[in-house]
Amino acid sequence: MYSLCYGGIWMAVYDILRVFRKLVRHSYTAVGAEDFVYWICTGIGIFRFLYRENDGTIRGFVLVGIGLGMLLFSKGISRFSVPAVSWVLYRIVVVPLKCIKRFLKNLLQPFVRMCKTFGRAVRKRARKRLKKEEDCSTIETESAFERKEKHVGKTEKTKKSVS
Repeated sequence: MYSLCYGGIWMAVYDILRVFRKLVRHSYTAVGAEDFVYWICTGIGIFRFLYRENDGTIRGFVLVGIGLGMLLFSKGISRFSVPAVSWVLYRIVVVPLKCIKRFLKNLLQPFVRMCKTFGRAVRKRARKRLKKEEDCSTIETESAFERKEKHVGKTEKTKKSVS
């Protein structure tokens, strides 16, 4: 009897996962990862159940009872509870969140547009300034190089005239 209830409890936990999947879109990888974690936790839970109730002895009737409990819960209560709970939570959680998102988007759209325009203007000025600085730096390096040559030339002339 305990194993039937235990199987029903684990199926109820899986139904919570199924409701969550109906409310939030999942990729195949995410669904696989969630199922993997679920079955690992279920295996650990069943092991603990067997250890506590049967002193760790695996008995076929207990495993059949757990499986039958899961099957009965799945075909009985889950068939109606998952769609109903999903529908209620969708109306309570998702619909208001979508309305709030739409409201905030409409409220912030002028600000976002202004920020984008300001950002473009700043980038344009920065590019012009960088280009201007690059032009100035090449001129400065050329003039500094030329000045150095002139200075070296003068020192050589003064050395020749002194000797």
